[in-house]
Amino acid sequence: MDKISIKDSFSTLNPVPIVLIIDTTYFRNFALMVFRSAYHKRNIYWKFVNYETITEYIDGVNYLKQKGWTILAIVCDGRKGLFKAFNNLPIQMCHYHQSAIIKRKLTSNPKLEAAKELKQISNK
Repeated sequence: MDKISIKDSFSTLNPVPIVLIIDTTYFRNFALMVFRSAYHKRNIYWKFVNYETITEYIDGVNYLKQKGWTILAIVCDGRKGLFKAFNNLPIQMCHYHQSAIIKRKLTSNPKLEAAKELKQISNK
C-alpha cells in the first residue's frame, strides 16, 4: 500500500475526557487502525496502515491529544509493548482478547479443576 490515509470523525464532537479503545484489523493488503471513544460509542480517529506498530498507536494518541482530547485510560488488545508505551495511563487488555488467549490455551473440555474454573470465569 503506497498511500497511508488518516481520517478523524470528531469534528462534530466536543473533546471530553474519554476511555480510548484502540485496535487494528487486517484485510488482504492493508490494515485499519481504529481509535474509539467508549464515552461516545463512536470511532473518533482511524488510519490505514501497512503494519500495526507501537509508533502508530503513539502517534494516534498524540494526534488526539493535540486536538484537545483527554485520554483517561486505554483499552487495547495487549500487543507486546503497548502497556510499556502508555505506562503513564491506566491501560487494560480488552475482555475479547483475554478470552481469546484463554480459549487458545485451554481445551474445549478441560479436565483440571483450575482450568475448568478459568474457563468458567472467562465465559462470564
